[in-house]
Amino acid sequence: MSLKNLDRQLAQRRQTYRAVLDNPFTNEGCLWPHVNDQQHVWELIQTSILSRYSALAKVPVHERPLLIITDFNEIVSHLQKGGTTDELNEEKELLLVCHKDQDVPAVTLQQVPLLVYMSQKNVTLVPLPKGAFPKSQRLLQQPLDSGLMLVRGPEIQSLASQIAAKVDKSRLPWLDRLRFEPTALKLLKTSAPLKKPMEKAGKKVVKPARQT
Repeated sequence: MSLKNLDRQLAQRRQTYRAVLDNPFTNEGCLWPHVNDQQHVWELIQTSILSRYSALAKVPVHERPLLIITDFNEIVSHLQKGGTTDELNEEKELLLVCHKDQDVPAVTLQQVPLLVYMSQKNVTLVPLPKGAFPKSQRLLQQPLDSGLMLVRGPEIQSLASQIAAKVDKSRLPWLDRLRFEPTALKLLKTSAPLKKPMEKAGKKVVKPARQT
């Protein structure tokens, strides 16, 4: 076999890598909790949360018994805040995620399960079925760029317990004893020459030996 034919044969294959061991950082499917009877849960969310919130559009925000946050930065900031003992035991929240729709960027959502798992808030992560993204936008009558909806308020406490009972608990044992610390970013002020010194080709610069 000629070298040309060998190169052509090798060009039809490419180098790939497969995980031999169970790696939680590459198996993203295990990060999302399973929702039992998902269609029923999705119907409850549409009728009792999304449609209800749309009906409260004319009510001032601070007077609404139901609040839905859709801004990504605001949701992340809320989940990262610590909570008091009373808040952890009493106030229940739902984080609805449209992670199966193509219109939602996957890179935006890939850290959400870890964030919820590490949060001190009493929040239940609820993955929604495919097609929930456009339906949610129509019911809320507002854009939903992040694919996230954080649901809070006294009106949904009983419903939140009912939905949480349908969602399997996430199991991320490698994070059980881990707590994130804020990153200390610092810059050292120094200087560097504008141009590197040019060395003559074929010659080495020999430093003279220090005399003692």
